[in-house]
Amino acid sequence: MAANTGQGRGFVTFLVGFTVTCAGLYLSNKLLLGVGLIVVLVSLFQFLKLKPLEGKTAQKASSTTMKLVGAFLAALGWVITLYGLRLVAGTNGRIVLVNAQVLQDRQTTESFAVVKGKEKG
Repeated sequence: MAANTGQGRGFVTFLVGFTVTCAGLYLSNKLLLGVGLIVVLVSLFQFLKLKPLEGKTAQKASSTTMKLVGAFLAALGWVITLYGLRLVAGTNGRIVLVNAQVLQDRQTTESFAVVKGKEKG
């Protein structure tokens, strides 16, 4: 989740801000909503401040096309899952359907790793 204390602090700040934002939306409280959004922005700036300190990444960046294909497949899988939830009446069927989606996402991620030449050992 977090590799150092700065990232951990930024992550906790984000979680608190996101929770307060959700509470503001749920309660229709503009003050809570505003405070939550400000805290989320503060966490964003904390992460942006830490980004240059991370150094060079270990692997080359993948192509934009592969990133877009992966994002499209993941989104398509969730669209199929959400549509399928309307077709299945029982709770057991819904659990199976969502678990199948999670497995499909995992296989998609692993197949992209193999395409990039980074086989999972």
